[in-house]
Amino acid sequence: MIWSKRDELDSIKQVVSRNSGMTEEELMKTEWDTQIMHLYDVADYLRNASDTKKKIAVFADYDCDGICSAVIMHVILKSLQIDFKIYFPKRGIGYGLQKRYIDMIDEKYDAVITIDNGISAFEGIDAAKARGMDVIVIDHHLQSPEGLPNADIIVDPHVFKEKENFEDWCGAGLGYELSKLICDEKRQKVCLQFAAFATVADVVPLRFNNRTIVKNGLELINNSSVNSIHLLINEITGLGKPNVDETTIGFKIGPIINAMGRVEDDAEYVYRYFTSGNPEMLQHMVDNNEVRKELVIQAVERAQNIVVEECLFSDVPKIIYDPKTIEGIVGVVAGRLTETYKSPVICLTDSETPGVIKGSARSTEDINIKEALDKVSDHLLHYGGHAGAAGLSLKIDELDNIRDCFFSIFEDFEVQEKDEIFYDLEINAEEIPDTLSLLKAYAPFGEGNRPPVFKINNFKCLPRNGKLFQILGDDGKALKLFGNGCIAIGFDAVEKFNSLNMPKTLDIIGVISENNYGKPEAQIEISDFKKVTEIKNQSELTKLCINDILSGL
Repeated sequence: MIWSKRDELDSIKQVVSRNSGMTEEELMKTEWDTQIMHLYDVADYLRNASDTKKKIAVFADYDCDGICSAVIMHVILKSLQIDFKIYFPKRGIGYGLQKRYIDMIDEKYDAVITIDNGISAFEGIDAAKARGMDVIVIDHHLQSPEGLPNADIIVDPHVFKEKENFEDWCGAGLGYELSKLICDEKRQKVCLQFAAFATVADVVPLRFNNRTIVKNGLELINNSSVNSIHLLINEITGLGKPNVDETTIGFKIGPIINAMGRVEDDAEYVYRYFTSGNPEMLQHMVDNNEVRKELVIQAVERAQNIVVEECLFSDVPKIIYDPKTIEGIVGVVAGRLTETYKSPVICLTDSETPGVIKGSARSTEDINIKEALDKVSDHLLHYGGHAGAAGLSLKIDELDNIRDCFFSIFEDFEVQEKDEIFYDLEINAEEIPDTLSLLKAYAPFGEGNRPPVFKINNFKCLPRNGKLFQILGDDGKALKLFGNGCIAIGFDAVEKFNSLNMPKTLDIIGVISENNYGKPEAQIEISDFKKVTEIKNQSELTKLCINDILSGL
């Protein structure tokens, strides 16, 4: 593997600005002048509904964004003293406001508001209108090629992007902006915390408004007065001072919120926990997440066997049908396999309807999976999503037809094997703690705002409890190296480490963050490493500090 410096940028500030597309001033902003088409119309409608005693049904989604959106709507509608009820879809029936869900909504409700769904719910919205209900759609997904549904008010920045100043919201982010038009400051702060959870978990770009939501939300989360959030944070971080960051949300909090909907198809349970703060409910959520982890391990192993048995290595996308996989985890499995094979993957399983299979697609940066599904839509019953992720259902008899269509579309596509890895900046290992301090000024990092990649020279393995390193993971492929005031984590790194005769000094390429589990310390997430045979004495951190200072002059 060749190591190359990406470009001539020589400060953390410059790299973060390039990665995020934001100026230094924008990176430091704590508030934005937000313009979201028709959101004021929704606020006016809700105030009028409060005055006229209208009853409102809210239809959310079963993932973290949908659940957090539901909690935010709960806060908003309760503040207006509106009679309301939150409804959630069932994975067995399917995503979005379908006609079957309208039939389940009590006749007493005068209106239905969809949040984190609805932009493609033609049938369900028509059914609601036929019942005489007002319909409001608050969504962030891409619209259907068929156009827009017959709703009274539509809020979707992707639809009206030419009139918006930002379009990459999640559903809960839109809900939070609505709360700012209606609620007092105390309730807005509650909504902000749930918007921060969803913004990270839904993997929307952490740029501009979203970055500010997460940055400001994390400050509140770490000192939360919301009992259900306080209990959840204590469960994850222990009883000491919380130190939750975007990584904690992405890898700990988000999965716990999602687990109930994935394993038991009961997203409403999590909504009820967040609005009640019942600690016994939290324990069940945590236990369910452990079940979810084991189910994913088993499903990924089966899927990899199917790739081998059906010789799917060259297929784009790889379409894997496994009736043993529960519907709630097909998206997670597809994501894991996409990382492994570096190509799009569609994971399918049986639905409750005989002869119908459904599942999730995940993709790489070079293929827009939503646009790919548009091209085979004649063979699908339902589908929707983004460039990188989508959901779909189809008759099992169409499976071979779908594969044939994709073969024609992607016949010339080749997975590009990487023989070169790029880094942004170079430091010595002893400079890691101070580099982490510089990085914190530009956090949070994530989708659309990737952290700088460092070439770290002379990382020396030092003993902890008599060990220089530790083997991790159920498969024994993950490696933890102990350094001076820091650790380095490498996934699938054990084989290479052994092949180099377990070196005690390494050069590493990776990103630097803070590990907050136990005593906080700097952590390197390893992308690649090499054995050091000659110790380098150069120092780069002083250059980074000087360059950051000079670039601000």
